[in-house]
Amino acid sequence: ATGDAFVWIGLHEPSEEEFTHVTDEFKLHPLAVEDALKAHQRPKLEVYDDSLFVVLKPVHYEADSDTVSSGELMLFLGDSFVVTVRHGDGTPIAELRK
Repeated sequence: ATGDAFVWIGLHEPSEEEFTHVTDEFKLHPLAVEDALKAHQRPKLEVYDDSLFVVLKPVHYEADSDTVSSGELMLFLGDSFVVTVRHGDGTPIAELRK
């Protein structure tokens, strides 16, 4: 993102190839990128130079079917961007983006 622009990119279970362009564009830390691609991480917050990497384990309750699903949500946060990487079905974030 340039100038006053702000970008939010959301990816669901991306391949390494798909994530390469995002990694290069936003200069994401290689260790955080590796964690985001592999999934199965513990919740954590890591600080890298000018960005943050956050791992969350959200759960989602579906009242119609009385089921609970879980997932994994990784966030890369910078001054002008948010990149979210979701794994699993328990990570609906459409309402957050509005």
